[in-house]
Amino acid sequence: MGRAITAGPPNDIYVVSDLHLGEGITESTGRYSRLETFFYDDEFARFVARIGEASQARDVAATLILNGDIFDFLAVVRVPDSETAHALEVPMSRSERKFGLGGTESQAAWKLGVILAGHPTFLRALARHLLARPENRLVLIRGNHDAELFFPRVQEVFLAALRDAAQAVAPDPAAVVGLDAQVEIRQWFHFEPGRVYVEHGNQYEASNAFRYVLNPVVPNEYHASRQVMLDYPMGSIFVRYLYNKMKLLDPFATLFVTIEQYFRITVHHNLVDLLRTGSLHFPFFLRAIRDARLFELQGMAPVRAEHERRMEELGAETGLADKLPALERLMSRPIGTTKYRLLTEMLRPVLRTATTYVVIALLSVLGWFLMFSVIQHKPWIAEGVFAKASVLAILAVVSVVGLFLLFTFMNRALHNTPDPNIARCADRAEHIAALLDVPNVTMGHTHTADLRPLRGGPARYANSGTWIPHPGPWDIVKVRARQFTFVRLQGTQMDLLRWNDVHGTFEPVTLIEEYRPTALERLFVDPNDGGATTPEDP
Repeated sequence: MGRAITAGPPNDIYVVSDLHLGEGITESTGRYSRLETFFYDDEFARFVARIGEASQARDVAATLILNGDIFDFLAVVRVPDSETAHALEVPMSRSERKFGLGGTESQAAWKLGVILAGHPTFLRALARHLLARPENRLVLIRGNHDAELFFPRVQEVFLAALRDAAQAVAPDPAAVVGLDAQVEIRQWFHFEPGRVYVEHGNQYEASNAFRYVLNPVVPNEYHASRQVMLDYPMGSIFVRYLYNKMKLLDPFATLFVTIEQYFRITVHHNLVDLLRTGSLHFPFFLRAIRDARLFELQGMAPVRAEHERRMEELGAETGLADKLPALERLMSRPIGTTKYRLLTEMLRPVLRTATTYVVIALLSVLGWFLMFSVIQHKPWIAEGVFAKASVLAILAVVSVVGLFLLFTFMNRALHNTPDPNIARCADRAEHIAALLDVPNVTMGHTHTADLRPLRGGPARYANSGTWIPHPGPWDIVKVRARQFTFVRLQGTQMDLLRWNDVHGTFEPVTLIEEYRPTALERLFVDPNDGGATTPEDP
């Protein structure tokens, strides 16, 4: 599940997250799926090979941790033909034929087969990592886009494919024996006492958190085929029924993490695409909400009981029985547990933006009419028709320029608001470090590489970022400054690094100290006066 690693030989740890492997490349056509975001199999293979060289030079084992959202099950929209579906007992409804298979165990196993078939180079790189040294380890931690790793059948599909890849590249077939023992799949976290705690991080963000992290399913009576299926969070339903359809129209769209980011992305699409997507697909989204039973607690008692049983089991395995409840309390409550919360979470970003602009427009109009009335009726401002006309002309120019500057400022502020998930993950890391007395905490999920000391002690927090493009202001400073990022631990020393594929080396990630002045500070505060800068919070 998420147990602490047993004592073993000295090892270096490399943590990567958020690769988002989708359907990949189709061998017959040589083309990628329009929903694919990971085009870096060769770069990743060279990165893993460099890990082997580095660990060999240090004469230590290497543990590669794939910290969630490695496989993007939500991006698989291909479906099996009817004969294959029947043979594999993969159910398909009309909606699933349109949007891709759902979240039952058999459906998830088929989807993982599609992903692995589309990324053979990636799979062979993992196999070579394990074959290079019997002490090397591979740890997979479940995220929100690959929550399907919860199912035993899905895990077996991965292990079988890994064995096949190892058999193909191993100089000695006997070396494949025992390969499974080098692989661990964690359902929550990876923890090495006195060294590091690793978790994906989606549980701290309401739109992507699961209700029961160790048993993220709904009972089989909720599914038409009477199969147990994943209890998809609201963010996953958004991806499947709305975002995927937008990305099929525009394969160069940015992958979003939160629902609020989704609303921001939609403004970049033309009105016709938005209307088409809304009219054709929004009814399916509403039906998915209904089918997911997001608002119901009735019938979930057995699911919760199994979650609690697994919590007890995990506590016994890790020796953290008295601390796991406190860890669980740090998690965000998923949206959708009540209709009111769902409505407010979905509409808040839209209403906030619309309300801001409407209030500014109304205040501007009222202010203009007030000034116009004063000019017309107060002789001490201007006497005579020509004088009043001149003052009104000046007022018109000032109004137009003022409105332009004001709306420009508001638009910039709305589109450059710091992602609250970045600060939230760092805040939770601080609590985790104190609770478990661990010097290093690392997460993923936000796609934003981060490294910072935690308040109140020597502990540090790192976010491993992503390997897919993550555009932002940092690209102006250095191209791809936040791509191919990862976390490395040598002993208890944690570093945030980037794979430079051109030079075949590891290099520090470019992090810039941040200064976010208010409007008054822009006028009256010198950024060089000391104390004006804060640790970066992208």
